[in-house]
Amino acid sequence: MLCATEGFYPADLKQAWLRDGEYISYLNTSLQRPNYEENLSTSHINWTFKNNTDGSYSLMSYLHLSSNIAEQVMYFCWVNHSTLIEPITVIMSSDECTETEAEFTGIFVRCIVVGPIFGLLICTALFIEIYFQHLNKSRQTSL
Repeated sequence: MLCATEGFYPADLKQAWLRDGEYISYLNTSLQRPNYEENLSTSHINWTFKNNTDGSYSLMSYLHLSSNIAEQVMYFCWVNHSTLIEPITVIMSSDECTETEAEFTGIFVRCIVVGPIFGLLICTALFIEIYFQHLNKSRQTSL
């Protein structure tokens, strides 16, 4: 699962992951100030903090889930920043994550398989077109 907070300023931001309402991770960028781009990792969460070219900041965290989750679990990405009236909470279920991953994998596989085949067909058609144009020019000049 991905929790992305992009384009915020100043850099002080709080971001947390919760599972069924219980905190499983918490990052406060004002207490733990990452450098320009830094990966902060725990056993199941990767954090990436970036200083954007426009002077704003971005923080992304990836929560790695086991693919064999038997029960439905609710996950929350919680974000708070000084520019917000109140914290933002996004709720995701483990079922949604699994279904999305399966759909994404199918699309990815289709693009990997169909893309090169389609590209090869286009290249072949262009080659044939150029070959016949060259052949016609050769015939016209010999007449």
